Amino acid sequence: MKLKILTPAQQITATEAEEIVAYGPKGEFGILPGHAHFVTPLAVGRLVFTQAGARHAYLVAGGYMEVLDDEVVVAADQVETAKQIATEPTRTRLGELEKKLGGDTLTPEEFATLTTERDLQQARLSVVS
Repeated sequence: MKLKILTPAQQITATEAEEIVAYGPKGEFGILPGHAHFVTPLAVGRLVFTQAGARHAYLVAGGYMEVLDDEVVVAADQVETAKQIATEPTRTRLGELEKKLGGDTLTPEEFATLTTERDLQQARLSVVS
């Protein structure tokens, strides 16, 4: 099946894929050739596709996915490849966020902001692992 991954600024890839696994609001889901028409928002998480037996991983944050006639279009707010993710700074930032989230003086808005950023950092690490 054809796979296109786009951001508002650029086309990240346009290729053939044998299988696609991504994260939606209700968790991880997979797409195989012949999948029914499907549209879903995407959550922060790893998008992995298999091509000629090799797996390719990306961080996808926000946006949506549409599957139609063996063509999958991912229109994401943010996409990062494993090569773009610096592991140690990501781990350091994740530790800082966990420490802040353990505090008891956060407003609900601060907690939500920190949780969103923590989820992003965790997703980054899952792409490089």
